[in-house]
Parts: sequence; C-alpha cells; structure tokens
Amino acid sequence: MKDKKRIFTIAASHLDTSWLWTLETTIDEYIPNTLYRNFKLFDKYPEYTFGFEGAYRYELMEEYYPEAFEKLKEYVTRGRWHPVGSSYENGDVNMPSPEALFRNVLYGNTYFKEKFGKTSNDIFLPDCFGFGYALPSIAAHSGLKGFSTGKLAWGSAYGQPFDIGKWYGVDGRYVYANIKPSSYARTVGDVRKDEAVYPKLADNEKYGLPLTATFYGTGDRGGAPAESSVKAVCDCIEENAKSDVDVLSVSSTELFEAIDELPESIKAKMPVWDNELPLTDHGVGSYTSRSIGTRWNKNCERLADCAERAAVTAAHLTDYTYPEYTFNKAWKRFIAHQFHDDITGTSFMECYLRNWNDYMLSQKQFTNEYEGAAAAVAQGLDTSFVKGTALVVSNTLEFDRTGTVWADIELPDNTKYVRVFDKDGEETPAQLQKTEKEGVSRVIFTADVPSLGFSVFDVRTSNTPGKIETPLKVGGNTLENDYIRVMLNNSGDICELYYKEIGKNILKKPIRLALFDYKGSKKWPAWELTYKELCVPPGEYARNARIELIEFGPARASFKITRKARQSSFTQILSLDAFSPVVSVYNEVDWRSTSSLLKVEFPLACENSNATYDLGLGTIKRGNNSQRLYEVPAQLWADISDSSQRFGVSLFSDSRAGWDKPDNNTLRLTVVHTPYYSYRWECSQHLMDLGLNRFSFGVLPHTGGVSEIVQSEAQGFNTPLTAFVTTKHKGALGREYSFGSISDNAVIIRAIKKEHNGNRVVVRLNEGEGKARKNVRLTMGSGIISAAALDGCENEIAKADVSDGSLVFDISPFGVKTFALTLKDTDKISVKTDVAPVALPYDMKVITSNKEKDKGELSGKTSIPAELIPDKILCGGIEFNIKKDGMNALACSCQEIIPPKGASKLYFLGFSENGDKNINIRVGETNYPVKVADCFERIGNWDMIGLGQTGYIKKDKFVWEATHIHKAGKDVTAKQLYLFMFEIPVQSDTPVILPGNESVIILAATASQNKNSFSCARELYDSLEKRPFDYKISERERVFASPSSAERIIQKFLHRKKSITIQLPMVSSTIQVGDAFSEVRKALHRD
Repeated sequence: MKDKKRIFTIAASHLDTSWLWTLETTIDEYIPNTLYRNFKLFDKYPEYTFGFEGAYRYELMEEYYPEAFEKLKEYVTRGRWHPVGSSYENGDVNMPSPEALFRNVLYGNTYFKEKFGKTSNDIFLPDCFGFGYALPSIAAHSGLKGFSTGKLAWGSAYGQPFDIGKWYGVDGRYVYANIKPSSYARTVGDVRKDEAVYPKLADNEKYGLPLTATFYGTGDRGGAPAESSVKAVCDCIEENAKSDVDVLSVSSTELFEAIDELPESIKAKMPVWDNELPLTDHGVGSYTSRSIGTRWNKNCERLADCAERAAVTAAHLTDYTYPEYTFNKAWKRFIAHQFHDDITGTSFMECYLRNWNDYMLSQKQFTNEYEGAAAAVAQGLDTSFVKGTALVVSNTLEFDRTGTVWADIELPDNTKYVRVFDKDGEETPAQLQKTEKEGVSRVIFTADVPSLGFSVFDVRTSNTPGKIETPLKVGGNTLENDYIRVMLNNSGDICELYYKEIGKNILKKPIRLALFDYKGSKKWPAWELTYKELCVPPGEYARNARIELIEFGPARASFKITRKARQSSFTQILSLDAFSPVVSVYNEVDWRSTSSLLKVEFPLACENSNATYDLGLGTIKRGNNSQRLYEVPAQLWADISDSSQRFGVSLFSDSRAGWDKPDNNTLRLTVVHTPYYSYRWECSQHLMDLGLNRFSFGVLPHTGGVSEIVQSEAQGFNTPLTAFVTTKHKGALGREYSFGSISDNAVIIRAIKKEHNGNRVVVRLNEGEGKARKNVRLTMGSGIISAAALDGCENEIAKADVSDGSLVFDISPFGVKTFALTLKDTDKISVKTDVAPVALPYDMKVITSNKEKDKGELSGKTSIPAELIPDKILCGGIEFNIKKDGMNALACSCQEIIPPKGASKLYFLGFSENGDKNINIRVGETNYPVKVADCFERIGNWDMIGLGQTGYIKKDKFVWEATHIHKAGKDVTAKQLYLFMFEIPVQSDTPVILPGNESVIILAATASQNKNSFSCARELYDSLEKRPFDYKISERERVFASPSSAERIIQKFLHRKKSITIQLPMVSSTIQVGDAFSEVRKALHRD
C-alpha cells in the first residue's frame, strides 16, 4: 500500500559513563554487556537493529575489547549496529559552552567516520536535563538533521509541544525533533496496539504526518533490550504485509533520514516549536551542584580558546608545530566530563576523584600550550628596548583592549615602586603589591593591547612613584572612576553603584549574599531546586563585616571584605580598574552550612518583567519566576534593561550558571547548593559543596538595552589579559603584533583553530546582538588568499568571498558561520632549529606491547601500554621522542649525560615512583634542585567532606597520561599514569650528572639552544595547597554519609559493587548489590 503509515521502533541501551558506579565498572561490565548481548540478539533476530550513542564509549570498546570492536565494525557495515547521536559524549547541554558542543559533535562524528566510514545525523539525548534554545542551531550548523529525547516527560516547562516536528533555534534554523518517544528503558509487545504509540500516530494525521517513533530498551547501565521486546518488534515486522501500518526496526539516524525524504508538502505542515525546552525542576539544581566541576569546565573552555588562538598565530608566524594531538586529548578529556550525570554533580563522590583530576589535567595541558605558543610569538617581538623586566601581554580576543594586567615577577626586596612603559616608551598607570613569595612582587598596570595581539611592556623599579594620574579615587568605603562610583555599607554589601552617565544609582537595594533555609527535593536532592523554598525570604545574610583597602594605585583599587554566617566564612575582593565600567567581585567561601542555599541577590533600579540571558550563541528573554519556570541557565551573563530602554545592568558570572528572577527588578545567582537529603550515602549530596567555593561576578551598568558593549565586556571579564615574562632580544615583528581583526564588534569570534585533520585556519563567528550584518570584514595574518564556508563538523559547503586579503560575509541575527581560511605565507621565524633530542643510556623497560604485559620493570611489573603512547610527545613547543621497543627508559643512578654543543637548557620527560621526589641534578659543580612528581598520585582535587578529604593542586608540569596500565601480565582498567616535564640550565659540553635515586624514571630528554626565558606571570587556573581536614558534621549527617553496620557486615561476603544481571524474557537489567542496600536504607529513612 502506497500510503501506509509507519511506526519506527528505536532500540536503545543508554549507558551512563559513571553515575552510581565508577568508570572502572562501566569498562569492566557495562561496555562488554552492551557488545555481547546485542551481538547475541543480532544472530537470533535478523530484523533487529540497534543504535548506540557516544564516541567516547566506542573508544573504550576499542581500547579494552579490540576483538569485539572488530566484530562490531562488521555489524555496522551490515547495517545492524548504528553509531548514533553524533557526539563524543552524550552530555549536558546547559552548562557547556556552544563551542564545546560544536567540538563534541566534531569529535564524535569524526571518530565515527574514521572507524566506521559513516557519520550520524542527529543529537540523541534520551536522558538529559533540559535543552537550550541554541541546541537546534548548533545541530543544524553541524550538518545534522534531528534531535531525540524522552526526557521532556519528566516535567518540561512547556510540556511536549508535539510528537515529531520542527524545533527552531535562536538563529532561525531548525532540526526535526522526536520528543515524545516514551522511555528508553521500557519493554514493548505488539507495537501497533501499544497505548504509548497508536494515539500519536492518529494525532500526527492532522499534520499529514504518516509516522511516529517509539523507544524501547534498557538503561542506565547499557546492555541490550529485553529479548521479549526484540521478538515482539520482529514479529510485528513480519505482519507488515497484512497491515496498513508498517513497523520498522531502525536507529534514530534512519528515522530522520526518512523524515527528510518526505514530500515538501508534508514537511511544510509539520508542527513547529521556536523556543527552548527546559525542565521545570529536574536538573535545575544541577546548575550549581559540586560546582568546582562547572568552574573547572568553564576554565578548560576558556584556556582551550586562548591556547588555540595563540597556537594558530604562532604557527603562522614561526616554524612552531601546532599541538593538535595535545589539544584533541585535552578537549576530549574534559568533554567526557560534560556527561549529564557528571558535570551536573549527581554521581557517587568516588567518581569525582577522577573527574575533577581530569579537569585539572586538561587545564594544565592548555596552559602549557598557551605559554608555548606565546613564547614562539614572543621570540619574534622586539624586547631589546626594555630597560627593566620585559613583559609580553597577550589579548586573545578580537577587539583592541585597554585593561588592567597583573604579573608576579622577581624584583629586589627593597623595591619601593615600579614604573611601566609601553612599546612607545610612554608611561602607563602602574602599582606594586608585595606577595607572600620571597623575592616576588605583583605588578599591576594598565595595558593597551591590539586585537588578537601581543604587546611588549617595560617594568622598571623606581625610588619614586610614577607620574600618571588616573580618574581612580578611594574615599572611606567608596571606589570611583569616570564611569561609576561604588560604595559599601557597614555590612560589607555594595549599597550604591552610581552610574555617572545617567546620574543614577542603579541599585534598588544592596547586593547581598543570601543564605536560604533549604531542604530541597528528597527524591532528587542534587538535581532539583524547589520553587516553594525559593519563594521564601532568605533566613540570613552574610554579616559582621571587616573591610580593608588592600590595594590602591593608579591602575586598580580593591577592598577585601570578610564576613561570617551560619558557621561559614565569606571573603570578597571588590575591585575597580581605572578605565573600566565593570565592578568585579571575587568570592571565596568556606562553606560549612548544611541544609542551606547561597544566592547573590542583585536588586536593581531598572525594571522589566523580562530579563535577557546569554546563551553563548545568541540570547533569550525569560519572565519572572513562575511555578513552571524559575531557576534557569545562562552562559556568561544575565541582564535587566529598563522597559524605558534608558539604561540597564548586566551581571557577569565566571563559573556559576543558575539564575532566578523573583520580580521585575531582581536577579539572583545561585552559587552554593547543599540540600538536606543525601540520595545515597555514596553520593552524600547533603554534604555537597561543603568546603572551599570560588567564583566571581561582575556588574556592568549601560545605556539602552543589550548591545555589543555587554558582549565584549563579558568576554573581557571572563578572558583577562595575560602577561608573560621574557628576556631582552631583537625581533622582526616589532614591539607589538596583531594577528587579526573584525570590522563589526557585534560579530563575535567564537573559535580560531587549525582545521581538524587539515592545514587551513578555521574561524567560527556568531552575530551577538540579534541584528543582521552586511559586508563584515575579517582580516587575519598576512592576508587571506582564499576561504570556504564550512559546517560545524568542518565539511566544506560553499566557497566564500575574499576581497583585498579580507574575508567578506553577511550574517543573520544570532547567526553562526564557520570558515576555513588559507593565509598568505610569511617568512617563518625559526623557533625549532635550536631544539634536538638527547640520547639517553636506557637501562629498563617501562613501555610494553600487549604481548609483553608481564615484562614491565616498574614496581609490581608495571608498564605503559605501547599502543597508548605516541612516537612523539609535544609540550609547550618542546618535542620528546619516545622509544617503545627494547630498553626505553632509565632509572636515575648517577648517569652522565653530555649536552650537545650550544645547548643552554635540558628538558626531561619522566616521573617518580612511590611519591614525589626532590632531587638534585648536577651540572659541572652546580646542583639544581628539581621536584619530580609521582606517576600515580592525582594532580588535582577539591574538598570532598563526605570522604574526609580537602583538596590540593600540584604545581608540576603535566605532559601526558596513560588511560590504563599493564601490570603483571594484565590490563589495569582506567588506572592513570602521568608523565611530567622538568628542566635545568646547562652549559655546552659540561657533563650533567643525574641523581642516585632509582625511583626517578626518565623516558626522554631534549636540549635547546634558546637562551631566552619565557614564563606566564600569573596563574591561569586555581591553586590550592594541601591543608588539614577540620570539618565537623552532625551525627545525623554522619549516618547519612556512611554505610550501616549491617551493610559493613554483608559487604565482607557480598561487596556492594558486585553486579547482578537479570536476564528474563520480559526484562534485561543489571543492578549492583549497593542498589539493594540503598532501597533498604530508604525504607528505613537513612538516606
């Protein structure tokens, strides 16, 4: 029958990478279950097809089950198994930036293409906590066709607008959306009679849509659908010839291909949704749960962007090697933790020991590459004019900036003042601040730096202060410049923010830290915030203020405010720069307030029933709180502009994403979330975020409504100018260099990177003000020769216009465009010719193949898998050659190494066993102290009160990570091993004597003739020293955070992590013993 209706059945096996189990459990049990159980069903049911999302899971299959992975590839070729979802990780889509979501799809579909010869066409998120207005725009720009979720049934703020239709994004583009497919974990019988299916088919008739779709399967531990469901679907397929409704077994990818092939007349009548699809309560608490994860995720995104922009610049100007391998590894590592039960703070505490450490690994790698790329550019800059200390200041944004920079540099202890001079020898406002580190002072100064550029500054010590006067003033509890006057009251709150351009205090009441009495959701404590409790006034505000003026000079003035409330301590640094319209407030909270919620209240003088929120790819307007929609996400900022359009106030956030708007004048930013209930003792969500919390916010008054000023100031707030210390030398680039610029600052550059698996420069742009732009011009490098328009997956879709060396394009309101640029060649500055590998007297085997798993010579017959480690490892421009066969490392035992002629530095790649080691490496008669980090100790972690630990961040230069190890003939699942770089100065032909400490292992060494020193003069990620644990919890809190006596006894015989699989005709499920314990505890009210 020509016009038969169709029911598309989609088999799902949703697998949480970690949640109520660790990554090790996923790899050891749930990944193989997913493979082998589906293989069995394929062999028994020829009509059965299966789709599985998340390229990261496929990477795990390939790493740990190579033989099964080859069989999987055969099933993909035969059309039985389908890679779906397009993404590397089926993660949260509220907190990650749109650029991170673009990379997620790029890495996912690139992997699918490389391994299977095909890509996916959809975003498949069966279990995620709300979906933003930018998501369909991201999907459409990435060349995708569809989106699927069943999660709206959990309480969508706008219901389920349709079964299958078109979902439009903020830029006006759409994807097909399958948003009423039922649960991914359900069983099915006769699909044609299914009460969750046939009414939809009938309802879709009014749109002329002759189809519907339904999920069935299992979750959240992977595996395969119940055999009864598979058999029922296949039985239904056999009845197709006798029925007026065809039942099909398909993947989500095939569903959207079928929709796209419908006649245009049918597609034109499809229902439409042109808005976001948030959930009312489920997931909104996750915007601020275990928020160090959201903070470090945001910093990974920020550092990745800075490093890539600097690396593209360096590769254009010099023979510097763009570190694509390192960037890809670092991006994928933290994208994996954007998973929807990871970044959301809802997993076992144990999971976050790995997750947070991984964020720190990526932050360190991006920092290494930012510094290495900046160093390469700096070698081309002329710093020879400097009379004091040479600083190179980097601006990675696409517009010229005047901003305050700080740099920690070595100065004599008796230094009274500093004076800073720019590239033209003109003095710029500067001040000096002592630090706790001996011999190091902080120089704070105003810098003008061009777009995507670098500029040289000269820091000179002085016995007299500089002569530059600025509009910055301090009086009592007041800071002031030409834009604003900010005043603190005796409680330490900002009580006045006087905007001089309109002659008005833009605050209705003081900005305050508000503590709410809070229990939250019993069923979903970390996931949810309850509307009723947000409607009640705060129980207390931070109080008992001590206010200190901690810095005042011509460049910047700052107050330090310390307060207490409910056993918690609050420290704020309120800063105002001489030439900035933004008030910045850094916050450090030692949170000891259980069953509490902390929000920052911003009662503003402007009034509007709507606020504007940044999506990172456009904006959205939302109204005041309602029972349907109250706590909402934003990327970098939220804004209330007065309904008169006379003025408005934008509020910036560096790491917190959850906002609410209780009335026409007020926005509130949620910053700490500690509910009453634990969920499970292994989660201890009732102790969540106790300990140290860090975040910053900024306040920008402006005239009119939201404009490019808001976007550019928010970018600047989140991406500060960065100073690097270097030496004096000549340079062909001059004293300042700009890599590029754009003619219209309302068009935001979202990314500059090297083409994935190519050589062109890729630039992603986004219109930021909601207005169409014509003839926008982008200049870059020495000029653009040719350009092509790409989609988000970097597939070429059209040629682009180039005129007089500039890219010229139009862009629609909130539109997004990606281009690949071929730049005019330059005379490359040499930065690599003075770098060479150094031969080492290898005497042990620490890298082994899979055939040699028992041959490792580290402690316990441990070794690094040869298939994981690349032949060359690059770190900040220093390349190490890796030897994989034979003896491939040395244990330090006073060996002698002769540096090559002309060498001035020697870089080592290695690690220590059994703890960090402080050693001395002797060069001639001089001993150089070096710390070598342990290969297994985690590099960074944060406070986890439920586990009785405080955080720390190691300062070592992390380079590379093994994701598993060989030990005594076996793979140790997900056991990480770290390699580090350390360096010493050397002299040509002078012997280097290694220490007599065989716990220090060296894999490679590289010598450099470059005598120029270069280092970042500020920390680009959090620092934290180890400190004693002094947190006390109540008896009730202790009971909720630990196993019962009965559990401890049972665990001796039946461990809580032991999995039990139920394989019956009507059900296929896996649980752990701990799940049973949890149900008993809930019945006894212990969770």
